[in-house]
Amino acid sequence: MNDDLAQARRARTIGFVMAGTIVAWFGLQFLAARLNWPVRLMGLIDLVVLAVFVWGLIGTWQLWRARRDRDE
Repeated sequence: MNDDLAQARRARTIGFVMAGTIVAWFGLQFLAARLNWPVRLMGLIDLVVLAVFVWGLIGTWQLWRARRDRDE
């Protein structure tokens, strides 16, 4: 049961981080258009957002594997 709570907490964390990242990315895209930020900076921001999504995908895959291994 304690493991279930830890997995649920980790899943929530991954979900909140990914949702927060996409909201922040939308906001930064809006600011970049308004403030004429350089394309290089926006490329860097896009790479950071991509890294967060890769982290979320790996974390979700690890949770799925742990739950699958536990149920077998």
